[in-house]
Amino acid sequence: MYGHREFGEGMHGGHGGHGRYGMMDGIGFRGLRHYVLELLNEKPMKGSEIMTAISDKTMNRWKPSPGSIYPLLRNLESLELVTRNENGTYSITETGKQEISYRREVMRGFGGRGQPATVKDMLVDMENYVNYFNDVPEEVLPNLDALSGLRNSIDKLLVKLKH
Repeated sequence: MYGHREFGEGMHGGHGGHGRYGMMDGIGFRGLRHYVLELLNEKPMKGSEIMTAISDKTMNRWKPSPGSIYPLLRNLESLELVTRNENGTYSITETGKQEISYRREVMRGFGGRGQPATVKDMLVDMENYVNYFNDVPEEVLPNLDALSGLRNSIDKLLVKLKH
């Protein structure tokens, strides 16, 4: 069905030299593919805007390079999952939206939800981290300043929201 290429071929049609699915397995090409489709489902974007959006959403932990984004966009275009607009932005197609829907359903079957989708999800994640910190205080102790800074930020947010 959707995403058929990724289960039998690498990024450029072969298995590549780095693992069964080629160099871009794992979060690489396939994870990037899904991330890009999700972003384009929000709005049309240029490749550079996609790179910035991913960097922003991952708090600068991951910024794909032009060498990852543009070959991927060409690949998605050849698979008719996105189209390139005259102004240089890319838009998701109906087929691309179907792939997103399919991937979401598959992930739901594995119990994963990926990035938090709602504020409630984020709050649950925060509570889970607090529970973890309670279990491993020896790992938290060297980071008390950062934790105090976070507490101050949350306190300021609460004051702002209450007014």
